[in-house]
Amino acid sequence: EQVGLGDGPCSPMGSCGYVLLVDAHSADFRSLHRELVREDLSFLAISYGARGTDIADLDKILGTASDATEAAALEQSLSGVFAGLWWSPGSSSEASQRFVTSWRKHE
Repeated sequence: EQVGLGDGPCSPMGSCGYVLLVDAHSADFRSLHRELVREDLSFLAISYGARGTDIADLDKILGTASDATEAAALEQSLSGVFAGLWWSPGSSSEASQRFVTSWRKHE
């Protein structure tokens, strides 16, 4: 079903009631997410795919806020973000931690 910007239950910084799925790399994730916040578009859940989101990216987004109001909007917008990461420093999995440690030796 095609939905236009004005067609649906969206309200500024409220929920659109939809899920946004995007396959984006880290820099694209940060750029697109900031634009969603700037345009007051939000979703119940957002995934930028396995290549787009990690804890470090969330911190980078929060670190770009120009004031407390923008920081609060960015923080609220990140509450529904999820990723399908196999190897992440944010994971408590022992296998993931071993991989990340090994990978960082080669960075």
